Amino acid sequence: MSKSQQKTARKVTGRIARHKAVRYHNDAYLFADSDTKICPACERPFSNRKKWQSRGLWPSIIYCSKACQKQGTPKE
Repeated sequence: MSKSQQKTARKVTGRIARHKAVRYHNDAYLFADSDTKICPACERPFSNRKKWQSRGLWPSIIYCSKACQKQGTPKE
C-alpha cells in the first residue's frame, strides 16, 4: 500500500471491526478483477454481493447501503 493510499484509508467501524481481519474502505484497488462501483453518497467503493448477483440486481444497485440511499447524492 503506497503512502497516499495509507493516508486515505479509513478503518471500517461497527460490526466488521470486531472480526479479526479488519478491512479498509480503499481495499477495492486490491481486487481490480471484481465488479466494483463507487457510492455517490459516501464516495467509497463497494463490490457485488452474492445476493445481488444471484438475483440479477447488480446493474440496478447505486448506493452501498440503505443509509447512503436515505442520504442521497450530496448537493454541490
